[in-house]
Amino acid sequence: MTADEQTETADDDWSYARPGSLEGMLQRGRGQGAYRAMTDPEAPALIYACLARDHRYMTTIDEREIYLARLVRDLRLPLDPVADCGSDLAAQVLRLLGDADADAVSGESEAEDADEVVKRIQMKRERPYRDTPHDELFALLRAPAAPGTANDAKRPVLFELARRDPDPALLDLAEELVHGDPPRPMSGLPRAVRLLGAAALDHARRWVVDMDHHPLAFIGTSVLSHHGDETDLPVLLARFDQRVRRHDWCGLSVFTDAFARIGLPAAAVGDRRVSWLWRNSPHSSERIDYLKAIVALNPYDSGWFLGDALLDCESQVRLHGVEHAPLTKRNRVLIGRLSTDPLESEELRAAAVARLGSAPPG
Repeated sequence: MTADEQTETADDDWSYARPGSLEGMLQRGRGQGAYRAMTDPEAPALIYACLARDHRYMTTIDEREIYLARLVRDLRLPLDPVADCGSDLAAQVLRLLGDADADAVSGESEAEDADEVVKRIQMKRERPYRDTPHDELFALLRAPAAPGTANDAKRPVLFELARRDPDPALLDLAEELVHGDPPRPMSGLPRAVRLLGAAALDHARRWVVDMDHHPLAFIGTSVLSHHGDETDLPVLLARFDQRVRRHDWCGLSVFTDAFARIGLPAAAVGDRRVSWLWRNSPHSSERIDYLKAIVALNPYDSGWFLGDALLDCESQVRLHGVEHAPLTKRNRVLIGRLSTDPLESEELRAAAVARLGSAPPG
């Protein structure tokens, strides 16, 4: 077995550590992990491990840079081992800490990412069907496409429809607009259908009956999450549990938003599930949605989560914690530190100053 094959095998066998352990919390970017690391002798080795192997579930949107940079700084960890980690994440941490050696790190990958973003923006601005009458757009969707051209020909039509007033007639066409093996909705269709709002509920409820095999079940679930009512809760809970069992973490905030929106009937079951996600999910960019759902479902017991948010890896989570966490002695100290932390954004520092300045003495 070659060295590359051994690395691949190791990655296949790798899994996140237990969510309640310090290692598991640091891997997930949890605030409680950062707090415990301040006094745990095992923390330095675990932090270096998080820098050597990027544990983000989605490296493009999950945040860890400030979280790990703050730990390195506050624990006064030597920077040479950080540089030795050799990962992009370690280089980003060194940049944040102002390490001069990081200046030599190439910015080529960031430039390539920026180019891709520009291309996507340009594609969105292109509207070849801007002046096409509505009826002609539907005729284009109904027309058979030449083999191999269906996606290219019809995708911009759906994007154009998504920019216009919603038309329920799209629902009767939706099942024809799938492709691939296994069949998947054509790009642009999910957004166009979601814009129909409650008008899409009857179709959505039919699509989710066979959640494992219907090509539009995902769109149907999204419609129910945004516009369904108490009667849709069993389906949403079943779909949520199915996704969690598969460790399919991306997009679960759609369900937590639904649990919070539907309200009290969902609270008994929804609160437990969202709290479980807060502790277990490695997909930290959705954690702000979990936090808001926890507060909505159980506001009287949400203080602990808001305190945990103050040292979270996600900037929006920290900001929400600064604005809403109970002003206990511990939280006051943490908010005070955030108010002057140069690693933080001006927005968050200002919010921390305002929160402490407007709070009564305690």
